[in-house]
Amino acid sequence: MKLKYLLPFLFLFNTQDIRAQFKAESNLQELDVKSKYVDVTARDTFGLKDGYNLKGIIKLKYANNSVYLNRNGLLNHSYGINIGLDLAEGYYNNSQQNIKTENSSSQDSQIGQINTKTTLLNENYTNDFGIKFNYNNYFVSYEDAKNRNKVDGETLVEINDEKDLIKYQFNFNNSSQIYGLGFEYGFFKFIQNRQDENKFNNYLAGVGYSGLNVYYGEEIAGFFNFNAFDKVDFNLTYDKNFKLNISTSDYSKLAQKDFERTLENKLRLAPRFYDSGLETSRSYLEDMFFTDDFNFSIDKKSITANLNLGYILFHYLEDNKNFRYSKKIGLKYKFALVTYDFNQKEAKLGVFFN
Repeated sequence: MKLKYLLPFLFLFNTQDIRAQFKAESNLQELDVKSKYVDVTARDTFGLKDGYNLKGIIKLKYANNSVYLNRNGLLNHSYGINIGLDLAEGYYNNSQQNIKTENSSSQDSQIGQINTKTTLLNENYTNDFGIKFNYNNYFVSYEDAKNRNKVDGETLVEINDEKDLIKYQFNFNNSSQIYGLGFEYGFFKFIQNRQDENKFNNYLAGVGYSGLNVYYGEEIAGFFNFNAFDKVDFNLTYDKNFKLNISTSDYSKLAQKDFERTLENKLRLAPRFYDSGLETSRSYLEDMFFTDDFNFSIDKKSITANLNLGYILFHYLEDNKNFRYSKKIGLKYKFALVTYDFNQKEAKLGVFFN
């Protein structure tokens, strides 16, 4: 594949509005575009010209509204819409995921060597939607999520020359309905869970003032934010144990949203699948070209840092919890840029308008 095939990607979108930042970078395997109206991330290790193994996401945006389509495997995809207005907000997500796992084991016994091989195919279907009405510092909301799992499994057992194949199947149908009420310094959410014919309820309440936020669901939890000096915050969280995070203020806001989402999802049988606004913010924060000078987030299990020195930029990500790792260096001169990814061992060329 020649470079000429990639040139149209770099100028797919109209950049007449120079006041809005626009970045496009690509090589033979990967394309990354971030702009005011369209974000695209696509990768195929066999070449972008061959779309069979293509994975990535395209998101159309306008203000706080977005539509996205994500392909993360040959049979795996998701799509959705997010609406963000002053008086009303809403979202809808739909996902289909197929995951195949295989495990083998071998052990000696009195009757001979026993070899087992287990294959599991998990078909997961999720759809969720929500609506929220805002007025001054108050809101009311309703969310509904459904999650259906079908697990087909088989175990092959070999004892000497004898073989036995055992097949089985499990089905799980989970749903959660969430009714929310919010005010200036807190919120209350009532959660109705259902698994097949079994029902049970949970709730999550939170109050916050001046950086101190306390939550109660099944147990007490807390998020305390303290601004130490110029853009740098200390974030202390408690959820059965204490954790400390040191970050710039932009990452502190993201950390609190992630913390609240984690607390809520633990109380839901069908967690929220995707938050378009939250993931867009994360994508831009982790991009060194959209960092004014520096940003970082450091805790026991992860480090994220970007440094922008003008002509040269650095990015480092080590997220042991979600198994994400990235080390990059970038060079930028006027509108041209080049990036080298040490993990992928490959370079990308692109443009950046600010």
